[in-house]
Amino acid sequence: MSELKVLDIGDCLIRDHGARIILPAISKLPLKKLDLGFNELSGQIGCDALELIRSMKSFETLILDGNEFGDTWIEKIKELKQHKDFEFFSISIKEDEGISDVSELELVEALEKTNL
Repeated sequence: MSELKVLDIGDCLIRDHGARIILPAISKLPLKKLDLGFNELSGQIGCDALELIRSMKSFETLILDGNEFGDTWIEKIKELKQHKDFEFFSISIKEDEGISDVSELELVEALEKTNL
């Protein structure tokens, strides 16, 4: 298992409880890609996953699509994504139960700046 590069546990309904067990267990693996999409995860788990991959040197792609983050957590995840540690990562949060994707969030932010 020490050579595991891709872990696809998307759509397995692991929920927060399962993610809290899995995330620490994979922290020492040389993962390049982790798919946690469609698992009914909360936004806190999304942020926890981002914090975990920050220290993983070979990591490239985190998929968080289709979870239950909501608008507030999507904004927090977007803020974390802008940190310099994540500039080379692909992080996807589409089809969430809140704002449908980051591009929609960027549109909302642009409209807020125009003071309409």
